Amino acid sequence: MSIKTILYISVFLLINTSLFGQSGVYSITEKMSNFQTGGTVFDKVFVTNPNGTVTTYDIPHFTQDVPGHNSQLMTIINNITALGYKIIESEGWNYPFYVYDTPTSAHYLRTMFLGIPWTTAGLIPAGVNDSLIKITNVFPNPTSNVVNLKFASSSNNSKLYLIHSGGYIINEFDVTNLADFSVNTSLLSNGSYLFVLVSNGIYSESKSLIKQ
Repeated sequence: MSIKTILYISVFLLINTSLFGQSGVYSITEKMSNFQTGGTVFDKVFVTNPNGTVTTYDIPHFTQDVPGHNSQLMTIINNITALGYKIIESEGWNYPFYVYDTPTSAHYLRTMFLGIPWTTAGLIPAGVNDSLIKITNVFPNPTSNVVNLKFASSSNNSKLYLIHSGGYIINEFDVTNLADFSVNTSLLSNGSYLFVLVSNGIYSESKSLIKQ
């Protein structure tokens, strides 16, 4: 399932909104001039981190300095994968999109998404008698714009994770001592997701979500 819609606005318009404030996904967008149409030659890489902050890098144009271009681009990618992130998918990476600025001017655009795989390693499975926070309701489900969750019990340290079907963390929320919580799903791609609840290092439970 594609997750390109999740960060589409922040990547291609390069804006920072509160919706992406807890996103667990990095994006790398390369925008490069088409030397055949003339004008300024440029090759820029925009890295959007999980907090929505965009960092811009100027690297050698791939048509003018292939080794330099590839070396600097790989350094950017490797700096992120060194943090534990894995490539989820790419949009136009092998065959960049051709985007017209004017009828006679255009540039190339390609984007890569990186996320941290979800794992239960190090977590303790919940026991029958464990008194932990529970998800009692997820509604509406299916949803289009907003999903609401209700919880029972309480915990001093509770995290709610939104996982997409590829097994990567999309969002992480602190739901400590909350009775209810709402998540904006308007920019999620349609498909299946999973809410996973972890309380005090104990894997409490999970609930499915359908975005349509």
